[in-house]
Formats: sequence, C-alpha cells, structure tokens
Amino acid sequence: MPKININGVTREMTAEEVAEMEALAAEMPEAQQTAEERIAALEADNAHLKEALELLLSGVTEDE
Repeated sequence: MPKININGVTREMTAEEVAEMEALAAEMPEAQQTAEERIAALEADNAHLKEALELLLSGVTEDE
C-alpha cells in the first residue's frame, strides 16, 4: 500500500486516497516536449517531406 507524509507523519494511504491519487494521475495531461525535441521532430518531418517532394518532381509516384 502506498504511503503518505503529512506534516512529518508517514502513514499508509487509505483506499479512498489511493483512488483519488489514481484519478488525478489519469486526468493529468501528457508531458509536453521540450523545444529541442519539437525542433528535432520538425526537422525529421521536413526531411521526409523534402524527399517525397523530390520523388514527385522527378516523376516517381510509387514506393519501390
């Protein structure tokens, strides 16, 4: 059973407290990407788009 610390007193959590903690955790939004992660993802997407555009401009319409 998880423990909780209130004002320096540690005790086991009640079933209601555990349920409340799990409900709050389920409602939390997903962690946001850092600026560096977003830039890296955009650069990767950009590279794929450039490659697809080059293939289309060269006349290739299907993957080989």
